[in-house]
Amino acid sequence: MSAWEVRIAPEAADSIAALVHPVAASIVGLLTDGLATRPHTTGLPLGRELTGYRAARAGNYRIVYRIDEEARRVLVVWMAHGSDRPDLAGQEHTV
Repeated sequence: MSAWEVRIAPEAADSIAALVHPVAASIVGLLTDGLATRPHTTGLPLGRELTGYRAARAGNYRIVYRIDEEARRVLVVWMAHGSDRPDLAGQEHTV
């Protein structure tokens, strides 16, 4: 199976950079082994105001992303501890 290109929005990249090594390594593993090879089954679709986004978990952290089928590209738009909720209202995230 061919790989998907994974892009990380600056806000999500800042969140990853702030994490301690074991947690960051788990998230990088999800990005490279999950999203880059099987983004449709790695995460679940979200609803309501987040329709069109998907979410995957790495340990206690949630990663929110969008898929561009034509470009075979995944854009990670948000990442935080699982108890936090994404506020993506008014933000444009093109893949």
